[in-house]
Amino acid sequence: MTTPTAEYLVCTAYLDATNVTRLKDNIIKFIRNRERRPEYEQFMNWKQAANEIVVSTTYSGFDITLTKEFGIVLKQPEPAQLEHVHFTIAHCILNEWAPCDAIARGHKHILVLKFPSGIPRMLTELPSITQQQLHTRNNYVVICSVQDLTAVQQELSTSEQSRRTQ
Repeated sequence: MTTPTAEYLVCTAYLDATNVTRLKDNIIKFIRNRERRPEYEQFMNWKQAANEIVVSTTYSGFDITLTKEFGIVLKQPEPAQLEHVHFTIAHCILNEWAPCDAIARGHKHILVLKFPSGIPRMLTELPSITQQQLHTRNNYVVICSVQDLTAVQQELSTSEQSRRTQ
């Protein structure tokens, strides 16, 4: 396997209001006897706005700061579906346990994506996560920066071709 040349995240599902409440309940239980960092308080007091969506990601191949500029939403495995839209990560939850200040390589995350206006349809068309649902990569959405787009498309194309030949 080659080392990726650009940072991206794979979103597999979104969380509806019921599942966000369950997530917060799980975080409360996990943090009960642990230090409460500022990210915990910020997320627990957060209320979802109309321009935000909560998504689940697969294991990250990168350590990414929350200040990273994102600008691309790319539907896979249909690379022709691409939207240029600036957005930020408002909150990050590591392994569905604890709010944190960065995306950690080798872990799954729940992210709150914040858009300046509407949420791209590709994200709202992801399946809603359920307790029994396994993360699949049949249809998913990739997010990345504008600068990383070409390298990400090449990486995804190589990965898809490799997967088809296995």
